[in-house]
Amino acid sequence: MNAAIIAAVLLLLLIPAAALAALQQRRLNVTRAELRRRETELLRATRLATLGELSASIVHEITQPLGAILANAAAAELLLAQRQLPLDELRRILADIRADESRAHAVIQRLRALLERRELEGAEIDLHAALADVSKILAGAARQRQIRIVLRPRAQRCTVLGDQIQMQQLMLNLLINAMDAMGETPPALRTVEVDTCDGPRGIELRVSDRGHGFAAEQSEALFASFFTTKNGGMGLGLSIARAIVRAHRGSIAAAPRPGGGAVFTVLLPRRAPLRPPLSCDPAARPRAPLPTRSVAAA
Repeated sequence: MNAAIIAAVLLLLLIPAAALAALQQRRLNVTRAELRRRETELLRATRLATLGELSASIVHEITQPLGAILANAAAAELLLAQRQLPLDELRRILADIRADESRAHAVIQRLRALLERRELEGAEIDLHAALADVSKILAGAARQRQIRIVLRPRAQRCTVLGDQIQMQQLMLNLLINAMDAMGETPPALRTVEVDTCDGPRGIELRVSDRGHGFAAEQSEALFASFFTTKNGGMGLGLSIARAIVRAHRGSIAAAPRPGGGAVFTVLLPRRAPLRPPLSCDPAARPRAPLPTRSVAAA
């Protein structure tokens, strides 16, 4: 009897404790969900601010094909007024109109994907495809600043698991940071080099510029919030880049570039084992020429 009473008393004591623990867990889950929501909103706000800075070049990228469409349409009207229709010329004009429409549509679709509000997703991401999209978004701004963006997609397998938009935002921040650093660089030297390769622990992404650079002792401070070496900079681009990399279980580091400028190296874990890795050391690269793409000519 005494044992039954003791068990009942213990049960009565444990029920409130269990209820309190459950309540605390629910509150913790709500707090975590709210934190994730606010982080998502912060990332989206920085994308809006970044694209706002690029608005002039983005407008140019859209209005240029639209202007070409109007010019072709006017030319087609003049041809239609002729008694004998030049069908081959009209077909060529229609093909040009379709190509320009596709070009403007592609720009809008890339911007729409970056601007839309949505929850974070975990999916397979092709880093090379994401990098190509970002470089196209920046192509107009690069031309205006007389900067060449050179892509060297060397990684044998470039798929990682993560959020597509966050990965594009990471690349956008790193490339804009490199472009901003070259404001006083002679135009002939304004080049951003973007390399991907297979590192020993994952995929490496390197962004190199020929800008004003930084002191070696500042390599860690660069990623602190509100720290900047640029006039008028907010100091959030690199800190957000590091947060995105860490969320994808990767790492990011900065180092002065030999000869002037900076090199930012991102390491992202790969999903599957690779063939023997391709070295990221320029001295150890194969002598045979590898594919290189220049996105924006000076």
